[in-house]
Amino acid sequence: MSDTPRYRSVFLLISPSESFEKHLKLCADASETEDHAMSWQNILRLLVLDAMKGWQEYMAWMEGEIKEQVRGTFRAFPRCVVNYTLL
Repeated sequence: MSDTPRYRSVFLLISPSESFEKHLKLCADASETEDHAMSWQNILRLLVLDAMKGWQEYMAWMEGEIKEQVRGTFRAFPRCVVNYTLL
């Protein structure tokens, strides 16, 4: 046997949300019982899923904000010039 010390890779992950933390723990527990390490691809998949969770609500809010800005801009023009179907 070799006297060379065995090193193990360790990384620090700062959880972006409680939801991500819960899913990561579930995956870690499952991989522990299956006697293999959790893959980095699985961690990345969980991060992307968590990041995209509120995306649709954010985009809907942004659409409303932009429409309000456009309405305000067109109100500044004289009535005869305003002929838009965007709103």
